[in-house]
Amino acid sequence: MTACQTLVGRYSAGTRVRARETPRRSFSRIWLEAVAVLSATVSARVFLMAKEFVAAQDPADPGVLILSSFTGAASQLTEAILVNPYSPEELADAIGQALKMPLDERKRRWRAMMDNVQQQDVMWWMRSFVATLADTGTDPATPIVPLNLQASFGAAA
Repeated sequence: MTACQTLVGRYSAGTRVRARETPRRSFSRIWLEAVAVLSATVSARVFLMAKEFVAAQDPADPGVLILSSFTGAASQLTEAILVNPYSPEELADAIGQALKMPLDERKRRWRAMMDNVQQQDVMWWMRSFVATLADTGTDPATPIVPLNLQASFGAAA
């Protein structure tokens, strides 16, 4: 048994451990009930999941977010517990830290992440993306379609 399995076993009374894809409609209930959420993936898809988890928390008793340090979300949600997903020891330590974290620290971390979620929303992302395009000299009004997809969209070659 790994250190991570031992730690989860010690603290898992009444807890579900999910290690698979979950339908989106199920997340709301999971986010509200979660004491901690661990996302050890290196996928960019984590961004929305992480922000949804933060937004769904009860401000009086928020859960703890544990993120792979390799995700883009880690650069914005810096108050999450950041881990190397390839290190079982770091994962085990992070789970232990999350489960033992005092309420005042959970509230402080959640507040900082929630401020980020509210400030760096989809409109912030759009403005940032368009500004980056402008900095590169690309006209934001010109659709960018990869050459191999132009025929699918009816674009001229």
